[in-house]
Amino acid sequence: MDHCRVESWVDRYGDALFRYAIAKTGEQSLAEDLVQETFVAAVTGQKQFRNESTVSTWLFAILRRKIADHFRTTSRQESRQEQQEKNALNAATERSWKDDPATICEDKEFRATLDACVEKLPNRLAEVFILREVNHQTPKEICEILGLSATNLSMRLHRCRLAIRDCLNVNWFGEES
Repeated sequence: MDHCRVESWVDRYGDALFRYAIAKTGEQSLAEDLVQETFVAAVTGQKQFRNESTVSTWLFAILRRKIADHFRTTSRQESRQEQQEKNALNAATERSWKDDPATICEDKEFRATLDACVEKLPNRLAEVFILREVNHQTPKEICEILGLSATNLSMRLHRCRLAIRDCLNVNWFGEES
């Protein structure tokens, strides 16, 4: 493996994988377990890595399968989405887009509302939003991870941003759509 040493994978990719896992699962301990399982699977299967993509892309693909496997085999009593929607609706009051974006993003209520809006997105849109806006992956990396064309990625990002804007207008700013 020329891309990097196996020993450095956790330091180099661990945080980004964890952010993705926590965004998809909503549970810190579950996210930690899935990331750990990802690294174990990568180490045991490293001989199968064919250098057709970056190590990062390969690790994200493993993590995506681990998350999908988890949700296929586990059911939850109340989904994270339902809980976040309740919290967001209870916290929604009159607000304005004119507020300082940095201040708004630091607001825990806003973060809960934004998370609820992301949870409402179809999985195909939520994935691109998380990879681009949370993990700061490049468009090229996202295309490799998800197997998308650049045009398809642009369209998905555009659609998810519109959906999040509409959701925030209703649930944060109290505007009708």
